[in-house]
Amino acid sequence: MRVTRLLNPVGYRFGIATLAFAMFMPSLLHAKNEKPSTETLVRVRQTGTLKLGYYVNARPFSYQDESGKPAGYAIVLCQEIAKDVKTELALASLAVEFVPVGVDRFDSLQQGRIDLFAAGRQNHHRRLLFLRE
Repeated sequence: MRVTRLLNPVGYRFGIATLAFAMFMPSLLHAKNEKPSTETLVRVRQTGTLKLGYYVNARPFSYQDESGKPAGYAIVLCQEIAKDVKTELALASLAVEFVPVGVDRFDSLQQGRIDLFAAGRQNHHRRLLFLRE
């Protein structure tokens, strides 16, 4: 599949799903065996806002374009996830807020500053410590 097909408005869901699987499956294999928390979805339903973390300089996955807006494959994926969350929670509207993150991305998730973080996976010491907690 060509990468440009991912952004084609006709039938791009398969491409996005494939990209998501490729990006997140390694992380999921190392994740803890815990039930996911419903606190995030409750907060999203109450506030009507989904806060999505992204890297500002991780082309082509996520970055800020010339006008300062988030762009990239992970951003498109997050927008599709936001649509699905809106449908799943039966919300009339859902505001999507993109929050730039850096090395504090895991702290941002744990402290609720962001609800979801989408980016490529890197193996390094800090990530391994987080997964072992």
